[in-house]
Amino acid sequence: MPDYPAIDQRAIEALQELSTAGSNDFLREIITLYLQDTPVLMAKLDQALADRDLMTVSRLAHSIKGSSGNFGATQLAQLAQNLELAAPGGEATVAAVEKLKAEYARVAAALMASIASH
Repeated sequence: MPDYPAIDQRAIEALQELSTAGSNDFLREIITLYLQDTPVLMAKLDQALADRDLMTVSRLAHSIKGSSGNFGATQLAQLAQNLELAAPGGEATVAAVEKLKAEYARVAAALMASIASH
């Protein structure tokens, strides 16, 4: 188990502040969308890597990096950035994608816990 948090709670609190009238609906909605969309991106990432479509790997990793960063998932965003930068040079690996998926699982669990506590 890594010794760093999956998400930065300050990022979640900042997102919650964007909610109107203190409602948690906005936070729940964007977390739910992230939890729905990211596995789809991961599946596309797997396919792009299998097809050796490295520009698509880079583009998908970039998307994951950005959306993950919004939730303070800094380690996940860093792994995605590493993959984004490695892909154009042909250095994207299945191992890197698997590491990304494992970290996403930690982030997803933390975000689900965050929804439950808000």
